[in-house]
This record gives sequence, C-alpha cells and structure tokens, in this order.
Amino acid sequence: LLIGDLNAFHHGPSHSLFWGLLVAAGVGALAAEVRPGIGMVVAGAVFALVAGHQAAVWLCQDFSEPYGVMPWWPLDTSYLASPWPVFLAMEKHTVREVFSPANLGPAWRELWVGAILLVAATATRIHRT
Repeated sequence: LLIGDLNAFHHGPSHSLFWGLLVAAGVGALAAEVRPGIGMVVAGAVFALVAGHQAAVWLCQDFSEPYGVMPWWPLDTSYLASPWPVFLAMEKHTVREVFSPANLGPAWRELWVGAILLVAATATRIHRT
C-alpha cells in the first residue's frame, strides 16, 4: 500500500513455510497471553490458514514476475509455480484494480472452487462420524 503496488512483495518471503511458522508462533504466543492453554491450538489454526493461502497462490495463474511463490525461503530463493493453475489471474496492482469488473470472473471461480472444497470436507467429516 505504501509504495502504490499491492503485488510488489506478494510472492516473496511472505509466501514461505518459514513465514507461516513465524506468523503462527507470534499469534499463538499472543493468544496464550490472553487465554492460557490455547496458544498451540491458535498457532496451528493460523499456520493452516497461512499455508492454505500460500498453496492457493501457488495454484493461481501468474502473468507478472516473479512467477509463483518461494515456499522454502530462506533455505532456497527459487520461485515455484503450479503447472496446473486452478485459479484465474486477477488484476491486483492497485486497490482499484482489485475491485474492478475484470476480476469478477476469477473471483466467482475462487468462490466455486472454495465452496466445492468446503462441501467435500464437510461430507468427509460427516461420513467419518
């Protein structure tokens, strides 16, 4: 936001498993301070959310460099992109582009894929009980 390009740092170290662990540990520690005994549960949930987002970005079409994400940073600074993109590319360099009509199609696709995954996960859980 500060430099005017929302995509400038989106695919770098903030999309690594190390970053996910750092964020999860920090949020988990804060949660444990507020309510003792829940730090690990919160940390696990936060890590799952961050890693899920990173996986979703890996599955996106990517038309701007750098392509993909750096999952193994700081051990490896290589970018990896899925050979089979599930999500369509979105315009996201500015806030105006994020909310542009051009992004409606990709947003609907993300909504449908997410809904299908949610239904599948719910059905699996119901089937196990």
